[in-house]
Amino acid sequence: MSLIDRIDKFIFDFKKYLFSYKDGFFVLPYLANSPEAMVEGFERMPFVTKYKEANYITTENPFYDGDCHYEKLEEGLWVMVSNTNFKRNVSFNMVFDKTLPSEYYMLSLYSRKSSSEVKSVLIEESTSTDRFWTLYKPGKKTVNGHFANTACIFFVIYFTKEWFENNARKDGLFKGGILDEFINSNKDFLFFNELYDGAGKASQPILDTILNKGDKGVQDILKLKIQTLSLFSSFLEGMVDKELEAPANPIKDSTRRKLIKVEKILSDSVFQEFPGLDNLAKEAGFSVTKLKTDFKVVFGVTVFKYFQQKQMETARNIILEKPETQVKELAQVFHYANSSKFSAAFKKHFGYSPSEVIDAHAF
Repeated sequence: MSLIDRIDKFIFDFKKYLFSYKDGFFVLPYLANSPEAMVEGFERMPFVTKYKEANYITTENPFYDGDCHYEKLEEGLWVMVSNTNFKRNVSFNMVFDKTLPSEYYMLSLYSRKSSSEVKSVLIEESTSTDRFWTLYKPGKKTVNGHFANTACIFFVIYFTKEWFENNARKDGLFKGGILDEFINSNKDFLFFNELYDGAGKASQPILDTILNKGDKGVQDILKLKIQTLSLFSSFLEGMVDKELEAPANPIKDSTRRKLIKVEKILSDSVFQEFPGLDNLAKEAGFSVTKLKTDFKVVFGVTVFKYFQQKQMETARNIILEKPETQVKELAQVFHYANSSKFSAAFKKHFGYSPSEVIDAHAF
């Protein structure tokens, strides 16, 4: 049976279950064996318009509006960029057809923009961008969640192990380290929040090339390939000091969706005091002990550490946007007792003080 036939059968089998509702999310399935299968599958879904020559598809459906741009850079290497505005809470379900090969690793950089109202003379409203990296093994997945009224961009690099062996490793681009450990481990995926300062800069050239390609698609594939490898390389550079933890006990999909809600509460609360473990556990619907344990498994740090990281990253963005900002103002906005304590937390996270950032960007 051909790939097209298998996709048609997939859609036929799932047409009665094109979505379900679980844990506050509409769960939408899609065929994820390979980038080609995913594109062909999406093209046959309802509410989708395809632009074959330009290599992108668009959709306006009851759950989200968006477009997906894709390019096959060479055998075993693809890049995709999706720009999505969510109308409902959505969780995409990666489905794998056992009759089709699943050979692609998937490296995803997920950027989520959100706005927060701030009761401060310094800031009336703040727009922050959260970035999450996930690396999946072929045929593996994890639960995701996207919230209504958020704008998200997905950068996804698909590569086969054969491509990695014949190109990246052979050329000495990516040697050893955590990626080798991960490939040879029992872990299904790696998840990292932000990782390093330059994710936005590394991904922007790809976004510019993809979105400005015109009706004939990307003309300079070599340029896009270089940009894609640069993003890949930046991911690995951010992992230099990371250690591969032993596989944890499996966490149920329903628990992951609840933890995603907790993460959203933390991100939305950066200009407030820490919501408290008791309140967060109540929102998630399980004990404080389970919240602390499972949150660290999924997000790699404790609940409070995650909250503090989000505050520090938001503070740095404010400084970059408004270099005239004073440290004492930031301490007040983020509910620190004084400037010294805020500066200490900032420096512990970034390795440099907020005053150094202010001085470096002052006019």
